[in-house]
Amino acid sequence: MKKISIMNQKGGVGKSMVASQFAFYCALKLNLRVLFVDLDQQGNSTKVLRSSGLAKQSAKTAGQLIYNGGTIPEKDEFLIVGADPLLAHLESEGKASYNKFIKNFYLTLNEIKENYDICIFDTSPTPDVRAVCALALSDYAISPIELNQEALDGVQALYKDIEKVQAINPELNFLGLLPNRVVSNPFQKENLRDLVLAYGKILLKGSDGKAVCIPSRSAISEAQAQGRPVWTGDKSTAEKVWREIRRVFEALAQAMRLESRAVEIIIKEE
Repeated sequence: MKKISIMNQKGGVGKSMVASQFAFYCALKLNLRVLFVDLDQQGNSTKVLRSSGLAKQSAKTAGQLIYNGGTIPEKDEFLIVGADPLLAHLESEGKASYNKFIKNFYLTLNEIKENYDICIFDTSPTPDVRAVCALALSDYAISPIELNQEALDGVQALYKDIEKVQAINPELNFLGLLPNRVVSNPFQKENLRDLVLAYGKILLKGSDGKAVCIPSRSAISEAQAQGRPVWTGDKSTAEKVWREIRRVFEALAQAMRLESRAVEIIIKEE
């Protein structure tokens, strides 16, 4: 089971959208067995995936499993471990509890690692124990970022947080920054140019070596609000938007060395 954290220490950059739509892509386009863990107490990803009717939600919540440990009782091809209010209170236990929380989470996931091909963590928008737990157990991390000055100013701090966790988890591979909600206007073009000049080496890149990004499209927001994959819905609009963003998910899959899982079809004789 490969594990990836969708992370940024700033809220409102589209982490939940990237996390939930990438989960749809892995489950439906690559036919992978997907475990989704929502560590953001707002539970936006939980709502999207649950309302889609495509994933099953576990009776156990992420907060319960980090705080108390335990077993995930369900086994499903596409399973959500949903957010809960307890997540917001974990940090109040203090840094002395970090090791216990990480161990609890590790033991839970290790028990079911053979049941899934990929585990996707949607993390909290603050660098607290939830983000540390996810990154400490992840093989990969990706950071959505918006092209405004505040977000650009926070890139250096974000990268330092990654380096700190890599001291705990040297297997963590940072796949890079992913510009999101990109608008084709002079201001954002200038910011994108600055981002490429300063951090070009850590931008997520496609197979052609060029940086990939997600454009600002109302169809993406609508898909999230309606709890469905972005390539569904109105056919002409969905196809156009999907052509624009599929390179992002293909780049992630390639970087993680994910391969489509073959399905054995059994034809019963009459």
